[in-house]
Amino acid sequence: MTLIRARSRDKTLEGNTFKKLKKRPEIVKELMEDLEKVVAFFHSLNIEIIPVDSRLLFQSLDITKEYGLFGNDTITVLVMRRRNMKYILSSDKDFDGVGWIKRIDALQGCSGK
Repeated sequence: MTLIRARSRDKTLEGNTFKKLKKRPEIVKELMEDLEKVVAFFHSLNIEIIPVDSRLLFQSLDITKEYGLFGNDTITVLVMRRRNMKYILSSDKDFDGVGWIKRIDALQGCSGK
């Protein structure tokens, strides 16, 4: 959805984006072509997209309590823990509060942990 919102701004659909998109199916089709390119790119890199289920959402409450994170960050931490991953490429400094995660900022290098 973020891609749709970002690209729709290019099409001057500020404000209630989705309501305006319903009236402009030709733009929706164009946006879907962009989304297909992103999906193809992910496939070319063998990137796995992990589904989020209700069990994961309920477990995310524990991450909020433990690290003070919320939203998508909690899901990310849970998936990283399950997959035994310790590096993340992100500009989000909130991950610096999770001791076992080493955040790599693409603009600044490693966060020093």
